[in-house]
Parts: sequence; C-alpha cells; structure tokens
Amino acid sequence: MIRRLLNNQPTLPLNDQRENIFHTRCDVLNNTCSLIIDSGSCCNSCSTRMVEKLNLTLLPHPKPYKLHWLNEDGDFKVKHQVLVKFSIGKYKDKVLCDVIPMEACHILLGRPWQFDRKTTHHGHTNEIILQHHSKTFMLHPLTPTQVASDQAQMRPRREEESSTNSTKLSKDSKTRVEEVSPSKDVHHEVILTYKTLLQTLHVEHPSYLLLCHVVLTCLQHPSLKDLPPSICALLHEFANLFPKDCLQGLPPFRGIEHKIDFIPGASLPNRPAYRTNPIETKEIETQVIELLDKG
Repeated sequence: MIRRLLNNQPTLPLNDQRENIFHTRCDVLNNTCSLIIDSGSCCNSCSTRMVEKLNLTLLPHPKPYKLHWLNEDGDFKVKHQVLVKFSIGKYKDKVLCDVIPMEACHILLGRPWQFDRKTTHHGHTNEIILQHHSKTFMLHPLTPTQVASDQAQMRPRREEESSTNSTKLSKDSKTRVEEVSPSKDVHHEVILTYKTLLQTLHVEHPSYLLLCHVVLTCLQHPSLKDLPPSICALLHEFANLFPKDCLQGLPPFRGIEHKIDFIPGASLPNRPAYRTNPIETKEIETQVIELLDKG
C-alpha cells in the first residue's frame, strides 16, 4: 500500500505555465533569493533591497540612464552596478546587474544573460536550457502556487521595512524642520507646507530647498535710499537699460500689422522659382555668371 501511494503522486496540469513568466529561486551568499528570467528586459537587474541586505559592493555604472516604468515616484537614475554570484542547483554563475528598486523579485536576468549563455526557452514547459563552461544545464520554473507563496512571504517584509524607513525619515525630517524654523518674532511667507516637505523627502531623488533670508519688495515708485547698496550699484551700472519714460501695458496698434494668417488644412506651395524653358534658363545662368565675374 505504501509503495502504491508513493507511486501515485499528484501531477500538475500541463497548462499551469501558460500565463507565467519564468520564476525560480537562487542562492546568493547562503541566502535564498527570488529570480526571474524575462526576455523582455534589455538589462540584467537586481533590487536595491538585496544589495543593502547582503552588503554587496557597488560599482559605478559606465553609462548611467533613467528608468520611467519601475516606480510611481517618477524617473529613477540608474548609476550603480553590482557583480552578483548566484547558484541554481548545480548551475553556478556570476552576472553584472544594474541596481534598481525592484519589488517583483531580487534578480532579473534579461537579454544580456540569455545572449551570453546561449539559452533556449521551451514555450510549453517554460523550461530554459543554457550553456555554461561547456556544460548544458536545464532550469525548471516554479509552479504558480510556489510563486504566490514566495510573493506572500516577501510582501510583509517589504511593508515592514518601508514603514520603519518612513517613520525614521519623518522623525529626522521633523527634527530638521524644527532646527531651521524661524523665531516667532520674524514673519515669513511659507510656500512649502510640512506635509509637502515630508512627501518630497520620501522620494529618493535629490531635493533642493530654497530659503530666502531677505525679501526685496518692489514698490510702485521706489526710492534708491530704501534699496540695499548692492541693488543701487546695479541700477547705476545699467542705468541705460531702464529709461525714465516706460510705456505701460502692450504696445499700441499700428496702421500696418505684419502678420501671417494661417489657414487650417492648407498645403504648402511647391512651385518652381522661375517658369522658363531650358533655353531661357540657360541664358539667365549665363548672364548671372557674367555679372558675378564683373563683381
């Protein structure tokens, strides 16, 4: 009975890989990581979370570029690479990956890896055959249930880390805002609110904060005595650019308006400059050449 039960293992349906890309698990520094092989990616990539957790050595990217589709925060500039050593069963390899903030997996192998390893993808079974060091390896994908289980385990960790980082960032930003906050005696106009500042600091892009120490108010008839000395010197230096009698508003209407009326749907004229026969054209060219020679 035991032998019969062991021989009757449940078989997965043949179409379970019909709508799945290649998911598998790999080993990186004795840590199990998620790996995806996708021919639609033009580069090999790895997540910033994996690089930070494993303390991998970052390398400057020879050709930095921007990504537009990974995060909702906007463009992300890819400026670092990392050499990742991984293994899938008996297959051991190392690949140079771009460091980007991915959420779907830890390592994404794209067209460069497929080209270098001369891979062959079996569309029905979703298996990949590759050549490495004169040896042939076959990689088997995870089942949809296994992929869903891995994603379910990764999601709480990502949410916990993001909440911890956001709490820490909000505390640091609040402390910085309190340090640079003006005294109660001075009145300033605040253009950036505290909530907007926190949202800006959460983004990984470099942010710049412009703080105006002195505000120069331009009156209708300002007096040079009320202006700072640097502004007075600047006005005296370029006095010819500021005439005394300046027109108010737009220039007046003229008798002749130089304008071109565009007609919607009109085609551009494509006509020859001179409608002459070949003999007249040749005579004109001869006369023009003679006049040019005479200077």
